Amino acid sequence: MTNTRPKHFELLLFTTDTAIAKECMDAGVDAIITDWENKGKSERQKGFFTQINNQSAADLNEMRKAVGGKIICRINGYNEASTKNEVEAAIDNGANEILLPMVSHLKEPEQVLHQINGRCGFGILVETDNAVKIAAQLAQLPLSRVYVGLNDLHIDKKLPNLFYPFLDDTISYLRSIFYNMPFGVGGLTQTAGGEPIPSSLLMNQYALLQTNFTFLRRTFLKDLQFAASAKALVSDIRNGLDHARAAPLYVQQQKEAELKDMIKCWKPYELAETSILNMVG
Repeated sequence: MTNTRPKHFELLLFTTDTAIAKECMDAGVDAIITDWENKGKSERQKGFFTQINNQSAADLNEMRKAVGGKIICRINGYNEASTKNEVEAAIDNGANEILLPMVSHLKEPEQVLHQINGRCGFGILVETDNAVKIAAQLAQLPLSRVYVGLNDLHIDKKLPNLFYPFLDDTISYLRSIFYNMPFGVGGLTQTAGGEPIPSSLLMNQYALLQTNFTFLRRTFLKDLQFAASAKALVSDIRNGLDHARAAPLYVQQQKEAELKDMIKCWKPYELAETSILNMVG
């Protein structure tokens, strides 16, 4: 992995509310994500308190009309019968970038890239055990970004908890593989927030890994209700990230050890609902 720090850390927001989207984009959020992924997700994530959206092409179209910046569309996992139509609908309704979740085989992103043919950006979510195994092959593709989905990854790999990939070095391994493209994991909210993992510890980990972006979702939207403004909340997050990056290496390593100690404390699958609320995937 190179030692070059990201020039700009992207904050990507999941929201269905056009007013919130406009407010947050004006405040410095880099992109809005419209989420179509729902097929099979209820069964796959049953009992894990995750968020499942049911947005449509019409929702994407409405968001496109409302905001002038980047819009990303997360489609459903690859399906020979439906993915082509979803890709065309995403492009037709104004998506600047498409995210493909639950990648398991190289042919899946290859097929989507071939169909897109340069008409918009294309990224993937690494959230299956097989995607981790073929990471080196996936890294050869011209991807706009790679995001590690901790919820589905820990379910698929039957790990003790969703943060465990930080502990067993899966995340650091993937970062070393996808060293030459935008890489993200986890989620963030205000620097003093985050439950049960403090945002400040996650920010420190992102600094150590030299990640390029992360998602803002339910906890961020909850904190937004009590913040002075979206601009104040986004500024707080960016200041926290800058502070984490500027810290001496020994401080970053101490905080990493603190994070790993917290992860070790959890017993298999005994996660409170609040722990899921700070993460996405």
